[in-house]
Amino acid sequence: MNKFKRILGLTLITVLLLTQLTFAQGKMELNLEPTTLYHVKLIKDVNFSQSGDGNQPNLSMDILRPTSNEPLPAIVYITGNAWRYADRSVNLPMFAEIARSGYVIVFIDWRASSNEKFPAQIEDAKTAVRFLRANAEKYNIDPDRIGTWGHSSGGHLASMLGTTGDVEEFDKGDWQGYSSRVQAVAAWSAPIDLGTINPPSKASELHTDNSSLLLGINVYDPANKEKVAAAGPTKYITEDDPAFLLIYGDKDPVIPIKQGEDFYDALIAGGVDATFYKVISGVHSSIQFTNQEKIMNITKDFFDKELKGE
Repeated sequence: MNKFKRILGLTLITVLLLTQLTFAQGKMELNLEPTTLYHVKLIKDVNFSQSGDGNQPNLSMDILRPTSNEPLPAIVYITGNAWRYADRSVNLPMFAEIARSGYVIVFIDWRASSNEKFPAQIEDAKTAVRFLRANAEKYNIDPDRIGTWGHSSGGHLASMLGTTGDVEEFDKGDWQGYSSRVQAVAAWSAPIDLGTINPPSKASELHTDNSSLLLGINVYDPANKEKVAAAGPTKYITEDDPAFLLIYGDKDPVIPIKQGEDFYDALIAGGVDATFYKVISGVHSSIQFTNQEKIMNITKDFFDKELKGE
């Protein structure tokens, strides 16, 4: 079992360090590690489901595809936005370099919580994974190497993908006959226990109660405890689940770090490989995380290990 819990210190204000460098004189030889970088092509608005709601009858995905004839691992990225809407374009630039290193990056739609209640959102995510397996040859995807990555509510859905691989009740929609299991999960600042994210007073301060909107019930009512648990990934943990990378900020005002710590403990107790990073002074913004090369490298290295065996 892989068990790592680490503290990651980040400098949030750029500091220029003036260092005096001394260079040796003479002729030198430099050995470089071989690397493969691909050109990438963006394929927009690929329909993967006809089971959307009235406002969005079809669900689509954007695919960043390296120009390679060999099957490559894929990463399904799920945006946040409190389950209220999916913006497939917002994170395209930051993934270009990852795609160039040999990944098919997929950005998916899912039904908004204002139109459809849970479990519609995880059903859509699982449909997207099945679509990729059904069309693996077309998009040069290795169907045995599909991971998922999400921030905030997207991290919740990514985590649900990770622990519900064999949960048939969520495998609704198109492309039946193909597995919706994933082989690696990276979750940043993900809500896990939807009934304890923010107490009612805090939710009122934030002018929102996104968890209750998602489920269509009062998530703080003790009578709804079982329904709330069924909407979180912890309930479905089994020892054959894929490896997880969890990254949380210790100053996050939206998703308390305890959400990630408790989930990490549950994964380890369930026999699942898991790594947890606490970001010192980290808040909730995905922009803060993606602008930090250290966090991006940790996440890419995780997928390299789990999907490429590097």
